[in-house]
Amino acid sequence: MTDAVETPRLRLRRWTSEDAVALAKILAVPDITRYIGEGHAFSKEDTFSWMMRHRRHWEEFGFGLWAAELKETGALAGWMGLATPAWLPEVMPATEVGWLVDKPHWGRGLATEGGRASLDHAFQTLRLEEVVSICYADNVASERVMQKIGLHHERDTAHPRNGARLRIYAMTSTEFEDAARIEAIRVTNGWTH
Repeated sequence: MTDAVETPRLRLRRWTSEDAVALAKILAVPDITRYIGEGHAFSKEDTFSWMMRHRRHWEEFGFGLWAAELKETGALAGWMGLATPAWLPEVMPATEVGWLVDKPHWGRGLATEGGRASLDHAFQTLRLEEVVSICYADNVASERVMQKIGLHHERDTAHPRNGARLRIYAMTSTEFEDAARIEAIRVTNGWTH
């Protein structure tokens, strides 16, 4: 079980009780939570329940969503990592890569950076065969991150509780390995694109 992963700008680590106040502040903003769960802002109680559920996820599965901490300041920037999307039974059994970034940090590439690190962890450490990512169809920013980290559009479906259109992206371990080989060739040859 890997408790922490570092990227150039982020420390992805297990949740602590000290994160509750900062996470509650992030999840109280409707713009941030409109694509999470039922799309409403979280109360402090909702945030506490979310943290407890994800701590149990770590205990049960040996992986989960990490607290995404900015290395430069130590501030909580959101979450990134892996989860089991049991809320969407049609994709099960599955592991989902996901992210949520606090509004002041939007547009800085943190979700892409953390998403890539999460995929590395999924395929290189956990040796998963496939990873999915799910977003509301109108969540253009999240869909862009899915594409940037190399996932491909698999299909669309409806949210089982509210009927909203969802987009499902996926990547297999073979696709991950192929992308890593291509990236190694690109770096070796000095290609910029």
